[in-house]
Amino acid sequence: MEKRILLSGLLLSLLSWQVHAEGQQTPQPADKDAAVKVALVGYAANINSFTHYSCRYKITRAVAHSLDEALQGKFTNATEYECRLAVDGDMTVCEGLTPAHPPNPKNAIKNPKKPGVGIVPDDGINSDRYLADGQRTINFCPQMKSLGLWVNERSNRRIGDTPLEVLGAGLRNQHGIDVMARDTENYVLSSDGLEDLEGRPVVSLRLTYKKPNQVQRYSLDPGRGYLPTRRSLYDDNQVRSHTYLRSARECSGQRWFPEHVTEISIPNQPGGRFGVIEARVLEFDADHRPDRSAFAISVPAGTQVSDQVDYRNPFYLKQEEKIHVDDLASLFRKMDEAQTSPLMDTALPKSPWRAWPRWATGAAGVLIALVGGFLLLRRRLRRLRG
Repeated sequence: MEKRILLSGLLLSLLSWQVHAEGQQTPQPADKDAAVKVALVGYAANINSFTHYSCRYKITRAVAHSLDEALQGKFTNATEYECRLAVDGDMTVCEGLTPAHPPNPKNAIKNPKKPGVGIVPDDGINSDRYLADGQRTINFCPQMKSLGLWVNERSNRRIGDTPLEVLGAGLRNQHGIDVMARDTENYVLSSDGLEDLEGRPVVSLRLTYKKPNQVQRYSLDPGRGYLPTRRSLYDDNQVRSHTYLRSARECSGQRWFPEHVTEISIPNQPGGRFGVIEARVLEFDADHRPDRSAFAISVPAGTQVSDQVDYRNPFYLKQEEKIHVDDLASLFRKMDEAQTSPLMDTALPKSPWRAWPRWATGAAGVLIALVGGFLLLRRRLRRLRG
């Protein structure tokens, strides 16, 4: 019903725009504002409908010699990696599936102020393992063999590039267009109204960030869940980047999820290279909740566990751990314990519900042994009687 109302409102706006286009060539401000309000409600309804899903996607980071070449996929120095992502309510797991190469000291960038000291760049592959429960977040970096801990109320750890992050909305729409539009202390919303963008009717708007005078211009596509088919960022009246929704995946309930997104950074100097970040969804399921066992990451023995909020003394895992989202509270308590007992046992106690498969397996083994012993005894008794 809500979607029918939204579509009806958009249809009225379209008809109004058509009438004005025939007579005055431009829609009236009231029509533009009404279309944008409908679009913002539709955008929020679509994005927030993805309360749970699992997907596998590929990220490409590269450079191009021009905007056209970037859109055509003519990249240089391209790096690709795949990730798995699962979301269910406040639970999130994101794991890089492509192993990163260890840093090569030969590629170190020398520091002219400190001879003999340099920075070794990574290979651009994100193989991190991210896990969060809504209150706590951990992130394991294999190259550094380090596991960082964050408390969300005090500091948030960015998840990295995901389809919704590249689109500009954020994993849970925390940077969404509707969120910024409601933040009137920092943003000013203005309506550009209904437009035609490469043959598709879109609703365009601008959000101006008051302090640094940054402008974000969005064109929302009513035919694809009001996802932004184009996003442009301006700073001091200079375009800094364009984001293109190349394709969207239609899901059940007339929902739409970004399937192929390309973000292109514009060089500051003429003749500079264009930076490209591209996200492609390879597998996607929003109809079935991810199994709870999916919300876990593996961390090897010897990993340094560090507090990324208060920067307290770290500790090192003495054994390999498979950390489930239900283990996060225990892990954070270990950090508290490590401050007074540095030689503590670092093994994490497992949640009771996770132990039941072992109990069930053990019980089944005992039952099979009892039944087998009973049958063997009965067979021997029959032979004796015979």
